[in-house]
Amino acid sequence: MNVLNRAAGVCALLALVGGTASAQEGLPPPTEQAADAGVSRDPRAVEIIEASQKALEEADSLVFGVVKTMEKTDELAPENAIFASISIGAKGQVRAAKDGEGRWVYRIDGTADDIGRKDAFEIVILREPATVTWLEQESTTVVKANRNLARGRELSTETEFGVAYVFGEPFKLPLEGLTDAPTLEVLEPEVIDGELCDVVRAGFGKPNASGDKIVYIGTVDGLPRYVRDVLVTGFENRFRFTYETPEESPGVESLAIETPEGWGLAYRPENLRPNYRPEQPATITPATPGEGGVGYEVGNRAPAFTGQTMLGEDVNSDAIAGKPAVLVFWASWLPGSNELVDFLASTRETQGDAVELITFAVRERNPDAAFNMLAQAGIDDVPMLINARDAVLAYGITRAPIITIIDDEGMIRYRSSSSDVSEVVGEATELLGSMSGGE
Repeated sequence: MNVLNRAAGVCALLALVGGTASAQEGLPPPTEQAADAGVSRDPRAVEIIEASQKALEEADSLVFGVVKTMEKTDELAPENAIFASISIGAKGQVRAAKDGEGRWVYRIDGTADDIGRKDAFEIVILREPATVTWLEQESTTVVKANRNLARGRELSTETEFGVAYVFGEPFKLPLEGLTDAPTLEVLEPEVIDGELCDVVRAGFGKPNASGDKIVYIGTVDGLPRYVRDVLVTGFENRFRFTYETPEESPGVESLAIETPEGWGLAYRPENLRPNYRPEQPATITPATPGEGGVGYEVGNRAPAFTGQTMLGEDVNSDAIAGKPAVLVFWASWLPGSNELVDFLASTRETQGDAVELITFAVRERNPDAAFNMLAQAGIDDVPMLINARDAVLAYGITRAPIITIIDDEGMIRYRSSSSDVSEVVGEATELLGSMSGGE
């Protein structure tokens, strides 16, 4: 930019900022939308989406059929002509229930098309908060994997069932991405499968209208009934959801996948395998000398341990000698961590110094966040060990959270096995009460 242009720009800016009294009189105050002329969101559309999110949050279980098709709606531009030869569909049933922490667990049973294959193939997928289980057809194997290790042909087709519109994505609510669209408008209501639906269009302003979505939401129950996902102008993915009212609502246990006869089992990683026993240090000494084998199961003598806090202070099993102790292996980012901290605070309040409390941060991404949670609960004096690999091995920690309770003779009285934190906290609280002579 040359000097003359820069000077002209400065003058124009001063005129806009300062202006004259007569020029500014009568002007309405600036609005948020005016600050971004490309944004136009109808508040009514936001209300419809939020009402749908609330309806799905309040539901305890769902059963619905899904039909996904690809539809040509208009003439395609030459550069998009390839879409006319693509037809990837899916059809099936989804059953879903919420676990003890109010998180969706859902199972898909259906068939889906695959590029380069003539026939559709069978899909059976069970998605839980931390793991995914599915039938791997080509290897005739039932695979269970952590979310970050869940990959395969079957899983690549999961999006063809449109389940994200109903259950959301990790750390997101259903339909959450729609409210970020630059354009959000309410269209004329329509009837889908006999149900009157509010219709919301989310426009993302991409070339050829790609990414735009039109969602049909039941006016009575707030459930997504129909979604049109624009790939390019004139070509769409379409998802139709048909909700059912079964005689008996599904529970989480009823969604489990049974192993077909003759099929194998695979776990990714291996510690998901039932009764998996991790390697332990070659030599394990007890925290408190006495009779009985040393190990991490109930009835074993508790292993000795050492570790360091965030401040570099050394903590070892001498701290629990001669008194009951609660060891909590956890991380601040894990589901149920707030409930665990409440349990520790409650135990401190009811048991005082009669029970030793020690926490171990397992794969903690943000030690400061974990420490702050303890501090906010008024128990920042409870040791939180962040460098305790030997303890993690000795106590067989392959997942978290896990609570271990040790009595005053150094024997393990409790080791949690459930992934339901509320259930674990209830069991631990009851045992501590009985150990202290309470009800």
